[in-house]
Amino acid sequence: MSNPRNSTRARRICWNTHKTVHAGTGEQVMICGSCRQYIHPVRDHWRADHIVRHAEGGLETAENLRPICLSCDAGPDGKAANDTREVAKGRRTAENHVGVREKRGRPMPGTRASGLRKRVDDTVERR
Repeated sequence: MSNPRNSTRARRICWNTHKTVHAGTGEQVMICGSCRQYIHPVRDHWRADHIVRHAEGGLETAENLRPICLSCDAGPDGKAANDTREVAKGRRTAENHVGVREKRGRPMPGTRASGLRKRVDDTVERR
């Protein structure tokens, strides 16, 4: 499955909606939705960014897409990493709300964390 964030359809919609003419060169460019720098669609690396995240039901519509340069999107402090963290947190919160939680109970029997040890003669003793 392709990445819905950067699909060809999303990029095409984003280009048709956000293209503008650069005042100095007369070339068709876009403006990054994050850092407000010019993005040349062929020379520069860019992505179609969902304002309402795709994982949270955001559609590929002109109102929900904006161009974002790769330097704003990638990296540990970029939008992609932040989106991933926030989507995961939202899922955890939703699961806790309906009563689904990670299993954090007793440790697996027979491991050191259980505090018990089984001897060769089948007797069990505390560690």
